[in-house]
Amino acid sequence: MTSSRGRTPSQWALADELASSLAALQTSQASSKTIEMDESHPPTPDDTGRPDNFQMIAPGLYRCSYPQSVHFPQLEGLNLKTIVTLVAQDLPLEYADFLSANAISHHHIPILANKDEDIYTDAETINKVLSIMLEPSNYPMLVHCNKGKHRTGCVTACFRKVTGWTTDACLEEYERYSAPKSRALDKAFIRRYDASILKPVALERGFVGGVYRQPVSESTKSSIYTNNTVETATTSDSLDYLNSGKS
Repeated sequence: MTSSRGRTPSQWALADELASSLAALQTSQASSKTIEMDESHPPTPDDTGRPDNFQMIAPGLYRCSYPQSVHFPQLEGLNLKTIVTLVAQDLPLEYADFLSANAISHHHIPILANKDEDIYTDAETINKVLSIMLEPSNYPMLVHCNKGKHRTGCVTACFRKVTGWTTDACLEEYERYSAPKSRALDKAFIRRYDASILKPVALERGFVGGVYRQPVSESTKSSIYTNNTVETATTSDSLDYLNSGKS
């Protein structure tokens, strides 16, 4: 039996490889368990006919809570081409029927809730979502999780970073839509996200400046296209688009 001191370099390399593989497996299992145990649910619909936390991020790009059947008539007016779902639950039959009836391309990309500092969504998955958001042919497009606050807020903040917003502005918008329950780990995730990989894509495709610019105002808590259904001191642009069917 060879002692640890007597290991050859190749044996040390093999031991390191096994340790790395085990760590990766444990992280993967923990991530899967986190997704499976997520008990978040969509908000109970109100009488407005629109999803909670609906926002037009920019013309043709929207975010909200999980669409339910009561929301479908208003969402049809957006003429959506693409929807990205950020939670792992299987689609309800009526939602699948809505997608099919309106020929909407659907991407199901689960994002982890930032509730444990050691378990979070990898950059590759976030960039997969952002790459869909940075493809103009996918517009009009909607991105949603369950409540339209935390996962959607993180993805939107990462999109903002890629399109030239400052981190502070991204965090302020995140806090607006996650209120009254902002998560410190969400904000740490947003700060940590490296936008440099997709910034050239955003610049090349015209997603920097113009309608995607960071707003210049006393507070950056609201985008120029914001309509937070929780707060009322916002512009009416998002509602106008939702109700008129413009894209």
